[in-house]
Amino acid sequence: MFSTLLGNAVLLALYFYVAIPAPAQAYFDLGTGAYMLQLIFGVGAAFFLSFRQQVVRKLNWRKPKPAGIVAPEISNTEEPKES
Repeated sequence: MFSTLLGNAVLLALYFYVAIPAPAQAYFDLGTGAYMLQLIFGVGAAFFLSFRQQVVRKLNWRKPKPAGIVAPEISNTEEPKES
């Protein structure tokens, strides 16, 4: 019971430490907001495109390849040269 009470007291103290704002001695430049928006949109686009690519790969794995594209076969007809 004591450990639960102590744990709750620590969590409550941590909550108040994080929840109560401290006076800020800083400011954001005018370009910072634009940079943050660009960062958010860039990360969002990267996640969207990579997720879409994975979905397309999963959906198209059973479709046959076009007849014009054939992977070359690798054959090892030459004997290795001894030195």
